[in-house]
Amino acid sequence: MINMVFRKEIQMFGLLFFFLFSVLGFGTDGIQGLSDDNYGSSTCNFPAVFNFGDSNSDTGGISAAFYPIGVPNGETFFGKPSGRACDGRLIVDFMAEELGIMYLRAYLDSLGLSSFKTGANFATGGSSIRQPGFSPFHLDVQISQFRQFKARVIDIANSTQGIRIINCTLASFEHL
Repeated sequence: MINMVFRKEIQMFGLLFFFLFSVLGFGTDGIQGLSDDNYGSSTCNFPAVFNFGDSNSDTGGISAAFYPIGVPNGETFFGKPSGRACDGRLIVDFMAEELGIMYLRAYLDSLGLSSFKTGANFATGGSSIRQPGFSPFHLDVQISQFRQFKARVIDIANSTQGIRIINCTLASFEHL
C-alpha cells in the first residue's frame, strides 16, 4: 500500500514538473517542433486546458456535486456566488486569462460540450491523491472523468480536429 501511494506521489510530481516545464519553458507561445503531419501546424498554442486538483482550483465542482456555495463567495469579482470557495478568482483563472481563454468550467457543472471548448476543470474541494477522504473525487476519479470526457469529445467531434484539441492541451496538475 505504501509503495502504491509513493508511486502515485512520484507520478504527481512528474505531472507537476511537466506542467511547470510547459508553462515556464514554453510560455504562452506554445510548444515548437510538433509534427505537421500530426497537428497541421508546427505550433501548439494550448487551445484547451484541463485542470485536476482540490479547493485551490475548484471552480464549482464540489458546489455542483453536493451543495451550492453561497454568499459572500464570488460576490466581489463575479457579483454573485460562483461555485468557488472564495470571493474572487483562483490561480487557474489567472492562468486562463494569461492564455487568453475563458475561465475553466467545472466538469461536474456541465451544460453541454460548448461549455468546454477551452478546457474543463476536474478539481473539487477536499480532494486528495489518496482514495476517499472528505471528497469522493480523489485524483483517480478525476483522471477517470477526464478519460470519459476525452472519449465523448472524440466521439462527438469524430474528426482530426477533435483529436488535435485533446492532443494539444496544457494539463494543469496542481499539488493535491
